[in-house]
Amino acid sequence: PTGALGFFLDNDYDGDGVRIEEILDRGPLEVAELGIEPGMVITAVDGVELNADANYYEQLAGKVGERVRITLRDGGKSFDRVVMPISTREEWNLRYRRWVNQRRDQVERLSGGRLGYVHVRGMNDRSFREVYSEVLGRYFGTEGIVVDTRFNGGGWLHDDLLVFLTGRHYADFAPRNQAVDDQRFYGEPGTRWSKPTVVVIGEANYSDAHAFPWAYMKTGAGPLVGMPVPGTATAVWWERLHTGDLVFGIPQVGFLDIEDGSYLENAQLEPDHRVKLDPESAARGEDPQIAKAVEVLLGMVE
Repeated sequence: PTGALGFFLDNDYDGDGVRIEEILDRGPLEVAELGIEPGMVITAVDGVELNADANYYEQLAGKVGERVRITLRDGGKSFDRVVMPISTREEWNLRYRRWVNQRRDQVERLSGGRLGYVHVRGMNDRSFREVYSEVLGRYFGTEGIVVDTRFNGGGWLHDDLLVFLTGRHYADFAPRNQAVDDQRFYGEPGTRWSKPTVVVIGEANYSDAHAFPWAYMKTGAGPLVGMPVPGTATAVWWERLHTGDLVFGIPQVGFLDIEDGSYLENAQLEPDHRVKLDPESAARGEDPQIAKAVEVLLGMVE
């Protein structure tokens, strides 16, 4: 596999080599003692100069986890550094964390720190633990949570997530001989979220990531913001041929609305607030769906 160095290229640069536009946090180039900064140009990999005849990606092919020498130019000065490329999957995870951090910063900025943000990456145990930790840790003292489910490929978490986000505040704690100025920090349930939430959805939600926002809407837990979700909430059992070279899914269990007996499959889920994530806004680093979710949630907590 081709190795990756964890940075964004400057697509406007037309000279030899590649210019670094942004270095990903926790990536191979982010190590402090390397002294590598955005704006520098990688001119060679293991002594091979990068030009029209030597592609940058080609020079990293098969070098995941190996020590690689790169030559950089900073103004008129050149120097070498030894780095260790990561896999493209590892770099994709770094880019994902960058994306989450950008959404988190946007929510905190637009709400003046009053609201929190979590992204549900998958409908699985690992994602639930991440959400649980963020909501009851980093954002315990906030007034509401933006729950982002976009680009979620599914799993089986809809009920656990719904239960966690729909706690009902039923008791306050008052320390002996002490005045409690803000009851939000002293109450039950202590292991469920009992304040307002908004769920953000999109066209790329799939399978159980359709079932969860549907259940969230059906139980009146809160509003949905974003774009419609295709009706894909059908449980699939995955099978592998005895040869091992083919994996396929067989639909086994459908979700039925108990009120009218209709299947969720093929029934598109419409948000309460329909907002597009258009390419132009995304290219500018803006997220209008998150901005709308903050607007709606602030209105709920006022």
